[in-house]
This record gives sequence, C-alpha cells and structure tokens, in this order.
Amino acid sequence: MVGGQKLAVKVEAIDAFNTGFTCGASTQISKGTLLKLTDSRTASKADAATAAAGTGVPGAGIAALEKKASDNSTEITVWKQGIFDLVSSGAAIVGDPAVFVADGYVARAQKGQEASVGIVGRYLETAADGETVEVQIDL
Repeated sequence: MVGGQKLAVKVEAIDAFNTGFTCGASTQISKGTLLKLTDSRTASKADAATAAAGTGVPGAGIAALEKKASDNSTEITVWKQGIFDLVSSGAAIVGDPAVFVADGYVARAQKGQEASVGIVGRYLETAADGETVEVQIDL
C-alpha cells in the first residue's frame, strides 16, 4: 500500500442514496473519506488505527460533505451508492469484490473473506497496487 490518506472522488453518485450517520462531535472528516460502520448508523474514518492493511472493515459509505471538528455536529451525510475513483491497495481485476481498508484505500476481497468483511462494491477496472481506478460502491 502506498503511504498517505487517500480521498474518494465522485464520478457518479446516486444522490437519492445519501444517508445521515452519527459521528463524533469533535471529529474532522474530509469530503471523500471512506467510512467504516462502528455501531448502528454510526460511522468513523476507515484509517490505519481501525484496520490492518488488506483485511477490510465494515463499510458505511463515503463522506459526501466535510465535517469540521469545530462544528460540534454529530451527523454526517454519506454516499452509499455510486461510482468513485479510489486508490487500490494491491492488484485487482475488473469485477473483483472490493472492501474498504486503511487510509482511504480499497482492496480486492480475499477468498473466504466475503463472509467476515462487508463487500462495499466491485472494481470496474483492473488495478495495480497504488493505482486510481473506478469502483462501483453499493451499500
């Protein structure tokens, strides 16, 4: 995995599937951040502190708006469906199931992993490690 936090870029999102989630009041979340599900309708960043590289986390979606730490809001709007440019951690081929991993990356779900980690979508392009590719998110 190439270093540094990555952000998703919306290619095409179905705005009817924007959903509100609860998040920490003092949490800073940038638009395009991949979010993991931590509790019922509660989301936080899918970052290195919350997932070992390549293992995946239960996906909540992608932050549709910036959430500032200073606003004391406990809600964030999340895209749950759409096509996004995401950075791949490891190689994948078109059609492979995708999972959210640390620091804004997606990875190909490993065989047998489908039941233990939530599949967030499918690769729409073949990817090399560190390459930005289109991924269909469908949560």
